[in-house]
Amino acid sequence: MAIASPGRPEAAFLDRIIRSYEAMTDFDVDVVVLSNEPGLTSGLNATVVPLHGVGSLPLGHAQLFAERVDRYDLFVYSAGDILVTEQNLSSFSELNERLPVEIVPGFLRCQPRPSGDCTHRSFRTVHHWQPSSLRTIDGLGFAAFTDMHSAMYVVSAKQLTCAIDAGRLTTLPVDEVAEGASATSNFYTRGGLEWLICLDRVDEFVVCHLSDSNRGGDGIGAEDFRLQVSALRRLRDGQLDGRTLVQTETDVETTRWNRRYFDQEIPEHLWRHAAMTTGQVLSVGSTTGEVELALFPDAARVVGVPVDDIVGALARHRGLQTVAPNFDDALARLAGERFDAIWIHDLIHRVPNPPALLAELRGLLSADGQIIVTAPNMRQHALQLRLRRTSHPLPPARAGFARCGIHRSNWRRLSAWMELAGLDIERVDGRRLRRLGTHLRRPAFDLTHPTLVAVGRPGRRTTKSESLITQETV
Repeated sequence: MAIASPGRPEAAFLDRIIRSYEAMTDFDVDVVVLSNEPGLTSGLNATVVPLHGVGSLPLGHAQLFAERVDRYDLFVYSAGDILVTEQNLSSFSELNERLPVEIVPGFLRCQPRPSGDCTHRSFRTVHHWQPSSLRTIDGLGFAAFTDMHSAMYVVSAKQLTCAIDAGRLTTLPVDEVAEGASATSNFYTRGGLEWLICLDRVDEFVVCHLSDSNRGGDGIGAEDFRLQVSALRRLRDGQLDGRTLVQTETDVETTRWNRRYFDQEIPEHLWRHAAMTTGQVLSVGSTTGEVELALFPDAARVVGVPVDDIVGALARHRGLQTVAPNFDDALARLAGERFDAIWIHDLIHRVPNPPALLAELRGLLSADGQIIVTAPNMRQHALQLRLRRTSHPLPPARAGFARCGIHRSNWRRLSAWMELAGLDIERVDGRRLRRLGTHLRRPAFDLTHPTLVAVGRPGRRTTKSESLITQETV
């Protein structure tokens, strides 16, 4: 058992974790603490191994395991605030025997609440279930989760040997070391193993996150967790749609541009556009439904086109009506309806041809309806990069959608998409626009605000060639 501890802030957790290992009856556990503070384990049955330099954590424990691969049956790595129980290890040992060696049963994190409930910390920001990964092995359902960093993992000696034989486990490229590669995800991504969650025994594969830190997001409650697991089981049984509306991950070397499923950030200036809507609302690219209920509290009805049917289960539980997570099927299903507001949040730059989608949605608007579109302001992000205020890279300027899975959205491009779709642009970022000849005045905060918000209404039909909105825009 290797525990990574940064030092005194986790000392109390470390004491509890090590004593839990000492109390195990079915496992003979040797504990090694990876830390630069040798006095951390005073009075405990554990050995301290020092760490040196950035990147030493993902490499340090892997090298430690590689040196001892012939001495143990199981190898466990965890952060200094993750409590792994004997039941967790027993369940892993039993299930692992039923799986191919290249598949490793994964764990998810939960954090106890004072109320006795728990928060599932793995579900934050961009991390989510992958419907396409669902499979059945030996009669049990399994699915992949996008965040392999559960702050711990367990592998057998045979799986560790396979990872070592892959030849990349104990070495890291310079750029990955500099960015502090995850000690957990590194094992799977570089060890050639696949990390899956067992849906039928998911409660046995949840570990306790003792720290109350909410870095990276708060996570979700136990009920939302159960709803998603239930949806995955229904998908396995053919009762739900397994498609995904858009590709929510990009090929850019950062998660900055991935679609958020949880802890969504809504620009303050968006609220004034949405709050007055009292009629029918369509949310394109909905997730949990929480944002729609907050933005449109007086709406008569809210319909969601969910990113997928797994997270769509949360929206349905909150009262949203959902349609298939597919543009063609959703548009066909909604063809006879009209909406007073259509909200497209953090999605328009993720479709191959934004003007074509906007033109289709324009046909679902009521006479006085409005389309509200949000997208990242990548021109502002480029400025932040030049000022060295962020390290997240932009999609390459000349790469195009086909290579990156995302358009470089900015004020000018978003305006052009809406005009090509036959929409009269009323506002951008909450400010009225004034025409200067044939050009629109750019808002002053085009370089200061990270999120663009544009509002359009049905205007004259576009005089542009039809091909302009049926070909991929780059």
